Amino acid sequence: MSGREKVLQMLGEVLADVANGLQLEVVELEIGKKLGRPISRKNLEELLVKHPDRFEVDAGGHWQLKVRAQAIESEQPTLLITRTPLQRGRYVVFDLETLGKEAESEETEIIEIAYARYENGQQVETWQTFVKPSTAIPPLITDLTTIQNKDVDNAPGQKEAIEEFFNRTQGYPLIAHNGFAFDRVVLLNIATRLKVETPKNLVFLDTLLLARIFHQAPGQRHTNEDLAKLYHCTQEGAHRADVDVVMLCGVVLGLLAETNNHPAGVLIYKLLLQSGEPWADLLDEPIKPLDLDNVLAELGKAQLPLLAPRNKASGVGAETTAVDAIFAEMVARGRDGREPQKRFAHLAADAFRTRQFAVVEAGTGTGKSLGYLIPAALQAHSQGQPVVVSTYTKVLQSQLVEKDIAFLQELIPNLTAVTLKGRSNYLSINRLWEELLDAVEEDYLSR
Repeated sequence: MSGREKVLQMLGEVLADVANGLQLEVVELEIGKKLGRPISRKNLEELLVKHPDRFEVDAGGHWQLKVRAQAIESEQPTLLITRTPLQRGRYVVFDLETLGKEAESEETEIIEIAYARYENGQQVETWQTFVKPSTAIPPLITDLTTIQNKDVDNAPGQKEAIEEFFNRTQGYPLIAHNGFAFDRVVLLNIATRLKVETPKNLVFLDTLLLARIFHQAPGQRHTNEDLAKLYHCTQEGAHRADVDVVMLCGVVLGLLAETNNHPAGVLIYKLLLQSGEPWADLLDEPIKPLDLDNVLAELGKAQLPLLAPRNKASGVGAETTAVDAIFAEMVARGRDGREPQKRFAHLAADAFRTRQFAVVEAGTGTGKSLGYLIPAALQAHSQGQPVVVSTYTKVLQSQLVEKDIAFLQELIPNLTAVTLKGRSNYLSINRLWEELLDAVEEDYLSR
């Protein structure tokens, strides 16, 4: 029984015992007791509203069974996942080198194919062949791949090479990096063009999907070479199919082990499995049961702190001379010297120094943003403490950080800034916990 079905059944039990219904707050408490954990009132209300055939609410906000004697029907849908599961440890890792960058172009041709075949998680065969194109290999491709015209002169043609590749790998899922966007498209397009029969039940898997799920650090790149560095399987001579396959084999083994190595590995495995994703058949099985609380705690540790480490206090603060010096430097850098903006800045600086309030109204074109940001930045720099600048709109907030503060950072060394938005712009950990718990209790997830 899925998580939603459990809650629906509990709702029926709770509301069946009362004649005049219950307020949502009471329903929330009762369901929480039955579940043994809190449940979001909003989620509970959404579930009640989605089933008007079972539940109704009166003018006083009391929820009750619409037909108290009616048994709650199962929501269990017919399973849509009818594919044959893949065999763990049994697959082929392959790579292509081509003439042409556009996968769907009729001019794109293969000049090298390589693969490594695995049984029971062990590599049992490698294979490589050059492929003869219909045109000469340009010097640029030779520089990139080291493949020369003499390498392909006596090589099999496009049709012969693809037929041999399909014959050798028939019955195995084919794994490539960025395969859905390139390698798979190239193979199938050329096969169609040359009337090559493709194997039945051909399955392609793309390591890019798993890489983007498991490796989301800021600035993380997901090329085969970058992932090979992560998994310590780099090789000299990249951009050759056989060399790239060696690296990709190491990447695949590393990704498959993430079930038990990544903080959210078991959770990701379960969600992929329930969504019918073929990768779940190949991923290592979990060694330990899912601990959702620990997963969220570990993911929280991995998040970057919102505020950068504070710098040591330096500078004189929002003093008149410091404000004037900033304006002088702005003029020296080609900015207009606006007297109203300068007066605005001095009023704000006085408020900082005297710890008093200042209310300033200024028209369009005054330069209000820098008028308050300059003394605010000087004050933050001198105190080693953050200064909060609150804006009415997110558009202005972005403008301050990306334009005005970015300019001030050129004038005031080590000045840092961060954007903090309202609560509704951030993920609720409690709701995430509930949604994930509900998801892993489902029998299947739609993709």
